[in-house]
Amino acid sequence: MQYIFAGQTTTLYYKIRNSSGALASVTNPTVYFYNSVNTLVGSTVPTLSDVGIYTVTDDFDWDEDTYRSFITGDISSSCHIGDTLLFAIGSASSYIPYAGTEEFITFASLSDRVENGDITVEYINDLLMAATERINQYCNRSFYYKTVTEKHEIDTQQNVLLKNYPVVSISSLTLEDTTYTSSDYDLDEITGTIVFASAKTGTLEVTYTYGEKQLPRLVNLVCKKLAGYYLTRQMKEGITGETLLGYRYDFLDKAEEQVLSDLQRFRNIRTR
Repeated sequence: MQYIFAGQTTTLYYKIRNSSGALASVTNPTVYFYNSVNTLVGSTVPTLSDVGIYTVTDDFDWDEDTYRSFITGDISSSCHIGDTLLFAIGSASSYIPYAGTEEFITFASLSDRVENGDITVEYINDLLMAATERINQYCNRSFYYKTVTEKHEIDTQQNVLLKNYPVVSISSLTLEDTTYTSSDYDLDEITGTIVFASAKTGTLEVTYTYGEKQLPRLVNLVCKKLAGYYLTRQMKEGITGETLLGYRYDFLDKAEEQVLSDLQRFRNIRTR
């Protein structure tokens, strides 16, 4: 799934193939967009980028939600359907789950239960939000872009380690009321380290944006597995194991811990 911030110009790429499986350009290409409750919210004519590859560029200033889009077109008077893309839209300050509603419904084989009204889309969204919040708590970080302001008391330091990483950009940096620009220091985006040309002392205040440019696939998978655990959790005395959505857990009451342990390498161990 791709994650888009509302109002930020973004390009989506679609591929379409002929009956032989080869990329092919089409006549009457159209991209359709559906929201999380499968309502058509728009369509547009994409731009041909290369043979069989089309793009849609927009600021996507839409409602915060998860969306499904796909491309269609005619080849020799026969309609062909190309790639389907899933994406979520929100603002930088919004809280978007790490997995989309539609993909979780497919992942957990819930289509029939949703159609029958046994489970609502709103409830699924709550599960995904709860899973996302638990992931953030476990990893001590957010994987989406987030802007924060920090103060650091430094004493003859040349390097300053920010509390969050990877860093996307620094919007302001002051040291004892002196403003520094990007030419006054180096930034290691991956580790979130500011490097000055010489040692500094005083109160450093930094406003910066951090987060992943693309959500790690493992985070997306763990979000779905965790939401699935919340959906199927049953606390039965004496139970020693359970299979949830195709994944085996040795102890059901420890399933949450086992799912989250897959994200060990993503944990931020810095003090926040």
